[in-house]
Amino acid sequence: MLPMRWVRRRRSTLVRATRYHEKRNTETNRQRPCLLIAANASSPAKTLRFAGYDWVAKSATHEGPGPNNWNENNVWVDQGGYLHLKLTQQGDRWYCAEVLTKDRLGFGRYQFWVVGRVNRLDPNVVLGLFNYPTPDVGPDGTNEIDIEFAKWGKAQAPMGNYTVWPAREALRRASKRFSVELKGEFTTQRFTWNSTGVAFESLHGHHDDSSNKFADWLYQPHDPPAYISQKAMPVRINLWLFQGQPPRNGQQVELVVGSFKFTRAPPAESKANQQTRSSTSR
Repeated sequence: MLPMRWVRRRRSTLVRATRYHEKRNTETNRQRPCLLIAANASSPAKTLRFAGYDWVAKSATHEGPGPNNWNENNVWVDQGGYLHLKLTQQGDRWYCAEVLTKDRLGFGRYQFWVVGRVNRLDPNVVLGLFNYPTPDVGPDGTNEIDIEFAKWGKAQAPMGNYTVWPAREALRRASKRFSVELKGEFTTQRFTWNSTGVAFESLHGHHDDSSNKFADWLYQPHDPPAYISQKAMPVRINLWLFQGQPPRNGQQVELVVGSFKFTRAPPAESKANQQTRSSTSR
């Protein structure tokens, strides 16, 4: 098994996971190779291969969310196949990290194995695990399904956030906020999306079942076509700064996603959005 390699720099706070393979049970270790694709840790590329999908790294200046500056080199896949995202400071500027899949994924289960103490993030730091509409699906503020760890600038706010944005404009989003107290660095974050609702789960450790759950939420609105997206979208993972404000503690942050796994819904459920297409626009 390959150990994780960590970049340790002065003034950098690394949300640590020294060896991803440690603390894992035998059954999970047997499943991992089919989920993770190795890449070169030392030379980040604009397009990354992670968890069986091609992901595009974001590079932009003063763009949302935030707005923020985005550096494609703040995202990489290490030799063990784990996706790293880092917030960095260069001079007086901060740079964020984001990747999105080239493929659009529809109804099904979206599972992320996260490594890092997301309960200890600075109040201005946000980790997002979500899908997001391309322009042909809908504008910003619609269709999106989010798992986010953020306090939105308020130190006393709960860290966990589940959100479902409506399929139609001018309707209200639905959300649940929850406290996050972790037993360690490993968590499973998951949402299951179908034509009538979205079910969220957050677990201690890395699991394919619902063991050690610490938060969940089932959202089933009265008018699903109006409030639940019916169209396939790319998946995004990002680490960014709320309103573009730097971390209050002035420290850089690094988090890891050990795997992403998408399990397509049965044909009867996924018929409406079963097409998988390539798109990188936002």
